[in-house]
Amino acid sequence: MTEDERLAQEYLEKLQESVGRGEISLAEYDRLSDLALSNIPTSSQVAHAELARRSEGIPVIPSDPTVYATAPKEQKSGLDLAIKSLFVLWFIAVAINLAVWLGVCLTAGQIYYFWPMWVILPGIIFPAIHWLREYL
Repeated sequence: MTEDERLAQEYLEKLQESVGRGEISLAEYDRLSDLALSNIPTSSQVAHAELARRSEGIPVIPSDPTVYATAPKEQKSGLDLAIKSLFVLWFIAVAINLAVWLGVCLTAGQIYYFWPMWVILPGIIFPAIHWLREYL
Protein backbone atom coordinates (compact mmCIF):
# COMPACT_ATOMS: atom_id res chain seq x y z
CA MET A 1 0.00 0.00 0.00
CA THR A 2 1.45 3.35 -1.02
CA GLU A 3 1.58 6.40 1.23
CA ASP A 4 -1.29 8.05 -0.67
CA GLU A 5 -3.45 4.98 -0.26
CA ARG A 6 -2.65 4.72 3.44
CA LEU A 7 -3.53 8.38 4.02
CA ALA A 8 -6.76 8.07 2.05
CA GLN A 9 -7.69 4.95 4.07
CA GLU A 10 -7.09 6.76 7.36
CA TYR A 11 -9.15 9.72 6.16
CA LEU A 12 -12.01 7.44 5.13
CA GLU A 13 -11.95 5.75 8.54
CA LYS A 14 -12.20 9.17 10.21
CA LEU A 15 -15.10 10.07 7.92
CA GLN A 16 -16.88 6.84 8.84
CA GLU A 17 -16.44 7.59 12.52
CA SER A 18 -17.87 11.09 11.93
CA VAL A 19 -20.92 9.62 10.21
CA GLY A 20 -21.32 7.16 13.09
CA ARG A 21 -21.31 10.03 15.60
CA GLY A 22 -23.76 12.02 13.47
CA GLU A 23 -21.37 14.89 12.81
CA ILE A 24 -21.75 14.70 9.01
CA SER A 25 -24.48 13.40 6.73
CA LEU A 26 -24.15 10.51 4.29
CA ALA A 27 -24.24 12.91 1.36
CA GLU A 28 -21.33 14.84 2.85
CA TYR A 29 -19.50 11.55 3.50
CA ASP A 30 -19.95 10.55 -0.15
CA ARG A 31 -18.66 13.91 -1.37
CA LEU A 32 -15.62 13.89 0.93
CA SER A 33 -14.77 10.24 0.24
CA ASP A 34 -14.92 10.90 -3.51
CA LEU A 35 -12.48 13.78 -3.03
CA ALA A 36 -10.16 11.58 -0.97
CA LEU A 37 -10.21 8.79 -3.52
CA SER A 38 -9.61 11.19 -6.40
CA ASN A 39 -6.18 11.98 -4.93
CA ILE A 40 -4.86 8.41 -5.15
CA PRO A 41 -3.72 6.66 -8.37
CA THR A 42 -6.32 5.26 -10.76
CA SER A 43 -5.39 1.61 -10.25
CA SER A 44 -5.94 2.00 -6.50
CA GLN A 45 -9.27 3.74 -7.10
CA VAL A 46 -10.48 0.77 -9.12
CA ALA A 47 -9.37 -1.60 -6.38
CA HIS A 48 -11.16 0.46 -3.71
CA ALA A 49 -14.32 0.65 -5.80
CA GLU A 50 -14.32 -3.12 -6.29
CA LEU A 51 -13.78 -3.72 -2.59
CA ALA A 52 -16.62 -1.34 -1.77
CA ARG A 53 -18.97 -3.12 -4.18
CA ARG A 54 -18.03 -6.51 -2.77
CA SER A 55 -18.59 -5.36 0.81
CA GLU A 56 -22.05 -4.09 -0.15
CA GLY A 57 -22.88 -7.41 -1.81
CA ILE A 58 -23.01 -5.99 -5.35
CA PRO A 59 -21.50 -8.44 -7.85
CA VAL A 60 -18.37 -7.12 -9.50
CA ILE A 61 -18.65 -7.05 -13.29
CA PRO A 62 -15.20 -6.87 -14.85
CA SER A 63 -14.68 -4.32 -17.61
CA ASP A 64 -12.15 -6.57 -19.32
CA PRO A 65 -13.96 -8.73 -21.92
CA THR A 66 -11.19 -11.34 -21.85
CA VAL A 67 -12.35 -12.37 -18.38
CA TYR A 68 -15.46 -13.87 -19.94
CA ALA A 69 -13.40 -15.69 -22.56
CA THR A 70 -11.63 -17.67 -19.85
CA ALA A 71 -14.81 -18.75 -18.06
CA PRO A 72 -15.59 -22.22 -19.40
CA LYS A 73 -18.87 -22.59 -17.48
CA GLU A 74 -20.53 -19.69 -19.30
CA GLN A 75 -19.40 -20.97 -22.69
CA LYS A 76 -20.41 -24.49 -21.81
CA SER A 77 -23.91 -23.42 -20.81
CA GLY A 78 -24.40 -21.80 -24.23
CA LEU A 79 -23.06 -24.91 -25.92
CA ASP A 80 -25.32 -27.11 -23.81
CA LEU A 81 -28.34 -25.03 -24.81
CA ALA A 82 -27.41 -25.36 -28.50
CA ILE A 83 -26.94 -29.11 -28.19
CA LYS A 84 -30.24 -29.51 -26.37
CA SER A 85 -32.01 -27.46 -29.04
CA LEU A 86 -30.50 -29.56 -31.81
CA PHE A 87 -31.48 -32.73 -29.96
CA VAL A 88 -35.11 -31.55 -29.76
CA LEU A 89 -35.13 -30.76 -33.49
CA TRP A 90 -33.55 -34.15 -34.25
CA PHE A 91 -36.14 -35.90 -32.09
CA ILE A 92 -38.96 -34.15 -33.98
CA ALA A 93 -37.44 -35.20 -37.32
CA VAL A 94 -37.11 -38.80 -36.10
CA ALA A 95 -40.71 -38.82 -34.87
CA ILE A 96 -42.01 -37.52 -38.21
CA ASN A 97 -39.94 -40.05 -40.20
CA LEU A 98 -41.04 -42.94 -37.99
CA ALA A 99 -44.68 -41.88 -38.27
CA VAL A 100 -44.47 -41.70 -42.07
CA TRP A 101 -42.67 -45.07 -42.30
CA LEU A 102 -45.16 -46.69 -39.93
CA GLY A 103 -48.07 -45.18 -41.83
CA VAL A 104 -46.75 -46.51 -45.15
CA CYS A 105 -46.17 -49.98 -43.69
CA LEU A 106 -49.65 -50.12 -42.10
CA THR A 107 -51.48 -48.95 -45.20
CA ALA A 108 -49.55 -51.29 -47.52
CA GLY A 109 -49.87 -54.24 -45.19
CA GLN A 110 -46.18 -55.15 -45.33
CA ILE A 111 -42.91 -54.00 -43.78
CA TYR A 112 -40.71 -51.93 -46.08
CA TYR A 113 -37.04 -51.01 -45.88
CA PHE A 114 -36.42 -49.12 -42.61
CA TRP A 115 -35.21 -45.84 -44.11
CA PRO A 116 -35.71 -43.74 -40.90
CA MET A 117 -32.46 -45.30 -39.64
CA TRP A 118 -30.58 -42.72 -41.75
CA VAL A 119 -32.20 -39.99 -39.69
CA ILE A 120 -31.76 -41.84 -36.39
CA LEU A 121 -28.07 -42.80 -36.78
CA PRO A 122 -26.54 -39.27 -36.81
CA GLY A 123 -28.42 -38.48 -33.60
CA ILE A 124 -26.79 -41.49 -31.98
CA ILE A 125 -23.31 -41.30 -33.52
CA PHE A 126 -22.57 -37.58 -32.99
CA PRO A 127 -23.46 -37.51 -29.26
CA ALA A 128 -21.38 -40.68 -28.82
CA ILE A 129 -18.39 -38.96 -30.46
CA HIS A 130 -18.95 -35.87 -28.32
CA TRP A 131 -19.09 -38.01 -25.19
CA LEU A 132 -15.92 -39.89 -26.16
CA ARG A 133 -14.02 -36.64 -26.82
CA GLU A 134 -15.17 -35.15 -23.50
CA TYR A 135 -14.63 -38.11 -21.19
CA LEU A 136 -11.76 -40.04 -22.76
